[in-house]
Amino acid sequence: MEFLLGGLCTTKAGMPAEEKADLEIVQYQSEPTAPLDYCPLQWWSKVSAKCPNLAKLVSRYHCVPACCAPPSRIPPDVQIQYDTRRATLPPHLIDKLLFLHGNHTMQM
Repeated sequence: MEFLLGGLCTTKAGMPAEEKADLEIVQYQSEPTAPLDYCPLQWWSKVSAKCPNLAKLVSRYHCVPACCAPPSRIPPDVQIQYDTRRATLPPHLIDKLLFLHGNHTMQM
């Protein structure tokens, strides 16, 4: 864990970085899970007080922009399946994907 947290982990007097990381992971695991319709950013803003180093890692690595591979990189036999599935996306999901794509560079 020390390798993952790197310079983000500030240790208190006498507490090694590994223990601090283990403590934050235990605190994270003890948190109740958020409902599926709850915003993950709001949930992490509440949890960040208890797990500050883990929240920094999440804000950096847990955000993946909603995107797709260019059609030229998809093999022709898979292209038909790809186009069919993409055409059947419901409108509400497309709106969410467009929102995520447009705002993936925003930071908290």
